[in-house]
Amino acid sequence: MAIFQSVVSSYKKTDGTRNIMICVFHNGQKRYPKTNFFLDKDDLTRSLKVKNQLYIDKINNILKKCRDCCNQYADVIVSFDIQKAMQLVEPIITGNDDTKNKFELDFIGYGRDYVEKLRKNGRTGNAKTYEIVLNNLVKYIDSETINIHEIIANFLRKWINWIKENSKGGRVESFSAAINGKNINKTGLKKIGDEIGVGNLQFYAARHSWATIAHNDCGIDKYTIHEALNHATDLAASCLFRLWSWRKYVSLIVNGN
Repeated sequence: MAIFQSVVSSYKKTDGTRNIMICVFHNGQKRYPKTNFFLDKDDLTRSLKVKNQLYIDKINNILKKCRDCCNQYADVIVSFDIQKAMQLVEPIITGNDDTKNKFELDFIGYGRDYVEKLRKNGRTGNAKTYEIVLNNLVKYIDSETINIHEIIANFLRKWINWIKENSKGGRVESFSAAINGKNINKTGLKKIGDEIGVGNLQFYAARHSWATIAHNDCGIDKYTIHEALNHATDLAASCLFRLWSWRKYVSLIVNGN
């Protein structure tokens, strides 16, 4: 998730004012877009901290808007580079966050690009999985494009119902059939086990490995993991499966933290 912090420019204009910028930190990179605020010495402390409460409130409002905006794309923003993240928040920072500057993203087009990146990085298995999902979505909407703003809870519920209704007979392409434990144990898991060199890969081990990887490597929240594991009521059980990875144990042993 992107991190936002206000910064007073070290450059002082000829009229004695300094610009307020917002430091945007995302995926190891920083950008410093400028706000429309220029403050003079009466608004700042000697250490160049904003002391005028009016501007403190305005700046905090910008920071909150940026965070709220990113939270709307929490499921995908982790894969954004800094330029795409900036497309989300720069209109807010510069005061141009009206409907004409609303962030737009073709979900399918973005997904296709991501699949190609996975293939180029040798992650053909993941690429194939995402490609199946995208193809299924295209089949459902009968289009190669969909704006990310259209993918809301009601849309997803209808898609899931459509998948269930169209998964009977013939070649099964639905997710509900794909995650059926019996089918996975008999076909999918054996193939996966052969590819990764794990003999007799069991559904239990794969299921909980997924939960650990989803949390530790992908940053998926515990509530989503809990729902995906289909634990009826005990959230603590889901937490147990996701809290620790071997990487953390190695860090603890080698670095002591």
